[in-house]
Amino acid sequence: MNRLIKISGSENEFLVFDTDVTEPDMARIYTEWKKAKEDHPTWDRYDLIGELVENILPKMGLNAEYHYVDAELSLPYSDEKKNTARVKEFVVMNNHTNYTFGYAVVTDGNNVDHRCTWSTKHYAEGSEYGIDNGRISKLFVVQEDKKTGISSDSYLSLFDGCILNYDRGWDIKPEGEIANAIYRILCEEYN
Repeated sequence: MNRLIKISGSENEFLVFDTDVTEPDMARIYTEWKKAKEDHPTWDRYDLIGELVENILPKMGLNAEYHYVDAELSLPYSDEKKNTARVKEFVVMNNHTNYTFGYAVVTDGNNVDHRCTWSTKHYAEGSEYGIDNGRISKLFVVQEDKKTGISSDSYLSLFDGCILNYDRGWDIKPEGEIANAIYRILCEEYN
């Protein structure tokens, strides 16, 4: 029995279950995964993972979150010492065909963890509206420890702690190691 299951074909992708998963459960999950792939031949692996986490597993009485863990991302920095930030944990909380959101924990060059929440709107094909003509047309990242506490009555509260915002063009470009680390992994995944 296990609560952490590596997704086939990846060193960094896992499903984390809230209860132990037995061998019969694993066989059933594999069968359902294979069936979903056959039923939806145009879906990419993230659509399939979303289907598994949001629909298939709950019908089996199981709950899991998708995690992308320890993606090593080195980022050159402009000051004398080279700082690096790495994405320690990457969690997709909701994965629809064109809209995905979740959170990430990014460890900075001083070994301090920063939680960031993110959302992205992306398509199967790139377009003139996408980042560098890619698939992402909207990208929004908030660094939780940068929030100032703007009143929720203000529309500005939506941007409290925002370190990156792209909405068919740049509103807030990624600056610094935290923003660049999360930006890189989101572009790798969705752009």
